[in-house]
Order: sequence, then C-alpha cells, then structure tokens
Amino acid sequence: MKVTCDTKVRVFKGSSPSSGGTYGWESPNSVRSLSMSAGDVLCIADGSDKVQSCWTASGSTAKLEVGCGGFMQR
Repeated sequence: MKVTCDTKVRVFKGSSPSSGGTYGWESPNSVRSLSMSAGDVLCIADGSDKVQSCWTASGSTAKLEVGCGGFMQR
C-alpha cells in the first residue's frame, strides 16, 4: 500500500466498519505491506471515523495507492 496523500490518512482495515476491524493512521507518502484475506475491506475515514471510500480485497495480490479521497489499484 502506498499513501500518495501529503497528509496523514485515517484508515480502517477489517471485515467491515460496522462489524469489526481496526482504525489507524497512515503517514503521508508512506509505503508498507498489508496482509488481508479475500473479502476484507480497507477504508479511508475522516477524523470522526466516518467512512469516505472503501476497497475490497480479492484473492490476488494487489498494489494499492491510497490518495486523500480514494483508492487506485495498480
């Protein structure tokens, strides 16, 4: 996952924001690996944990860019 936003990004990772997972912050312009199962979601949220945009993992490896307002799969 590569964060292309120049500010911290609030993200959710888990099965769904309503049924379980964790929120955290990603640093601006950072790159890291994530281990996710098919069907897991990664969401961008605001500072109040209101979800703005989500991406759902499939069974294959993906290169994902996280922008300030959304996702782009490479």
